[in-house]
Amino acid sequence: AVTAVVGALLKSASTAGTGRLEPKVFRVATEEYLERVARVELAAVEDEEFHKLLDSAQWGAESARRMIRFCASVVTAAIALIAAAGVLTALHPVLLPLLAMMTLPSAWSALTIARRRYISFHTWVQHARAGQLLGRLLIDVQAAPEVRVHNIGPFLLKHFRTMAETGEREQTRLASLAARTGLIASGWTGLATVTTYGVLGVLLWTGAMDLAVAGTAVIAIRTGSANLESLVVQLNYLYEESLFVADLDRLCREADRRLIPATGRPLPRRIDAVRFENVTFTYPGTVDGRPALKDVSITIPTGRIVALVGSNGSGKSTLAKLLCGLYAPDAGRILWGDVDAAEADRADLFDRVAVVA
Repeated sequence: AVTAVVGALLKSASTAGTGRLEPKVFRVATEEYLERVARVELAAVEDEEFHKLLDSAQWGAESARRMIRFCASVVTAAIALIAAAGVLTALHPVLLPLLAMMTLPSAWSALTIARRRYISFHTWVQHARAGQLLGRLLIDVQAAPEVRVHNIGPFLLKHFRTMAETGEREQTRLASLAARTGLIASGWTGLATVTTYGVLGVLLWTGAMDLAVAGTAVIAIRTGSANLESLVVQLNYLYEESLFVADLDRLCREADRRLIPATGRPLPRRIDAVRFENVTFTYPGTVDGRPALKDVSITIPTGRIVALVGSNGSGKSTLAKLLCGLYAPDAGRILWGDVDAAEADRADLFDRVAVVA
């Protein structure tokens, strides 16, 4: 009765503590990557690999929250397993390794399936994001007029169906592999179970174990097996979530590497003009390597209204982004008075600029 009361109190304390900790961990983990992503270079945000890592990191924050609950479950299952293992060891030392043999196959199966799901997620995350985007376009209020006027509903639906069917085939493949892995694990578990009860029978037959002890051993084996199975399941959940938390950690380290510099030369309080001197710039990942701007020189004087006019793709927006310090030129200089923008304090530069995209 005392043990039951203590157990109930501990369970209540664990529930309350977990309830307080989970939202705090989620908030801190989310702030960790949002704070960094807001301060990385624009080129990083537009980089496909960085954005792929960002998609995974968003799952990582939620995974960090779930890991709190799984950690508590692992501790609970471990305590129950230690109790059952103590009983088995007291009954006969050989029973404990046999119990482990019964559960190791299911542990291997669970970890293998979790790893496959994680690899599949990384492979298909951008595919899934594109499919979701197509689906949202069909119901988006702002896109609705163009969807109807240009009759692109069937076009979007066709591509959504194609991408959904591709994702469906991937899920089917994972399910088939999981079924095969589970069958192999079940076969090994069956052999281990037969061996365990066979050894128990031999011990009973040879008189090395009394009948009453053997009955207790059967109960302890079943209890220990259930506890070990529970521990493996919780560890598997913990492992699966930790993979996404590792993605969050990788994003933070990659973002730290690509942060906008926090220091630099201050800009003059007053300048007479912003000058582009033989500026050349090519967007990262451009297939043909053709620069968006090539040897551009322009002077934008203080106190004047300047309009950039040209056809699509002529480099107007690129020039504006370079002016704002969102990109650095591949060649040439952008001078604010006598200070090169590449050496300037970027926060100071941003304070001088207002943008309406």
